[in-house]
Amino acid sequence: VYYEALKADLPGELGRINDFLDLPTLTDAKRKAVTEDCTFSAMKSGTAGNMTKRIMRKGAIGDWNNYLTPEDWSLFDKVYDQ
Repeated sequence: VYYEALKADLPGELGRINDFLDLPTLTDAKRKAVTEDCTFSAMKSGTAGNMTKRIMRKGAIGDWNNYLTPEDWSLFDKVYDQ
């Protein structure tokens, strides 16, 4: 699952995730409801409260560039590769 793919086609990616998890096929109504509840703006203002606001920034692709230096990213890669 890639954030960019979710931003580009959330309903399609939900179907792909649903298939991967071998769940029953989503009805159009259920797909629409899940899609609406899983948008960035819905999650940021939703029931998760203050924690959600702290861990969710802008929902913009590539925004990590504003927070991580090349050195930070290199360290992340090292840890991830372990």
